[in-house]
Amino acid sequence: MLNLKTIFVSLFVASLRLQALNLTEFEECISSAGPGLGYGTTCELDAGIWPVTQTLYIQRNGLTIQGTINDRHAAVLQRTASIGFKPVMEIDSGNLTVTVQWLTIDGNRNNVALCDTTDHSVADLDLFPAGKATVQFISLIRAPWRGIALGGSLGQGSSLSYSSIGQGFNAHGLNLSAPKTATRWTGIIFGGDYTGVWHNNIAYVGLAAIHDYAGNYQYIVGNQMHGNRYEQPDGVSGGADLCGRPANVFERCR
Repeated sequence: MLNLKTIFVSLFVASLRLQALNLTEFEECISSAGPGLGYGTTCELDAGIWPVTQTLYIQRNGLTIQGTINDRHAAVLQRTASIGFKPVMEIDSGNLTVTVQWLTIDGNRNNVALCDTTDHSVADLDLFPAGKATVQFISLIRAPWRGIALGGSLGQGSSLSYSSIGQGFNAHGLNLSAPKTATRWTGIIFGGDYTGVWHNNIAYVGLAAIHDYAGNYQYIVGNQMHGNRYEQPDGVSGGADLCGRPANVFERCR
């Protein structure tokens, strides 16, 4: 015999999981435990600035990870000093396909007393091992090292598009001019095959705006770049695109 009370409670819990999530729920949703806790494949972070005290690990395939649609500044993941020299959010496996969109990731470099000058491998958003990561409509500000790492050895068409780095921030009582949202090291580093970086706005990055590290058949198209190599001059002029000179890189950097 069906227990109507149990059915009602189950439906009620399921409906709650469709709402925007607080940080604890968001971390559960992107983890391998997510399905068992009733989460679907869309993990939507509620509006607000959310202090992140430990790296958030993406452990599920087929996820859409997002903030508020049409407002990339509404939901903010903000680094705290307790993370140490680790990403704010990273993918936990090379076999996952994910979409990340409509979020701001704040490296909070001015307030966490972290300014490493020897190991620059940490990116605030590290999707380097992803099978395929589609990243769009995000904002990266104040990264202590790299902004985003994308498309590693298993990369199969990962991309970053329609996003911004160092373009300022004005939401939740936090008003920062573009130079105050500078990334200390490299804005975007990417590898893998068929990886694309297109139609992004990148400014005030300490070193190169875009570093195409390795791989084949990559696309860099229609990006707006301004004032890069802002903090770390190393004798290389321009500050737009640093090529590890992989084969078959199709560049249209504007």
